[in-house]
Amino acid sequence: MTKEKLDQLLAAGAITKLQYDEMIGDIVRREAEQDELDKTQAWFKKYEKANLTTKKRMGAELTANLFMKGALTSDRQEKKQIEGNAYDIRSATRRVGGFINI
Repeated sequence: MTKEKLDQLLAAGAITKLQYDEMIGDIVRREAEQDELDKTQAWFKKYEKANLTTKKRMGAELTANLFMKGALTSDRQEKKQIEGNAYDIRSATRRVGGFINI
């Protein structure tokens, strides 16, 4: 359902303001998730086409970003998961070989 359709339903009195707000929140969440998925897919396409040095640099940048995100996260379980992913990426990047020191 689109925002325009929800506006029409609210104006016609078919749904309440509370239902409208919940549905709009769902739409915004889905759009944000889709944007994040699109960015991730674009990053992986760029990564697949890159040479080894660029891949290692991208891995190092991603690792740094994940460590920073983990440091800023207040939820312990989420922080542990994020930092675990960062360690895995850093380890994989080091095992690949090449010349960049990370």
